[in-house]
Amino acid sequence: PDSQATTPSATAETTVTEQPAPAGNQRVYSIQAGMFASKTNAQSFIDKLSEKGFAAYVAEFVSSDGAVKYNVRVGHFSSREQARERLKEYQQLFSSLAYVVIAE
Repeated sequence: PDSQATTPSATAETTVTEQPAPAGNQRVYSIQAGMFASKTNAQSFIDKLSEKGFAAYVAEFVSSDGAVKYNVRVGHFSSREQARERLKEYQQLFSSLAYVVIAE
């Protein structure tokens, strides 16, 4: 077995157009595309997003009841307007509710 195998999403991320996160204290925006209780389901959605050219990632958080949740977010944008423009493209391809958030 090849221990160096890459996941489909890892290779897909090299072909998408979202910008890397800016350095320093600059505010960064992302698109909140989904929230999942299962990391497997979150990764499956990331794979679907990657197939359509969206660079997605998981932002984990602990809910008020102590459960770990997995937010799927798209891109790192330096302005809210850039994120909103990309959100319009997202909404043309996916029916799930999505909105712009300030990324950590």
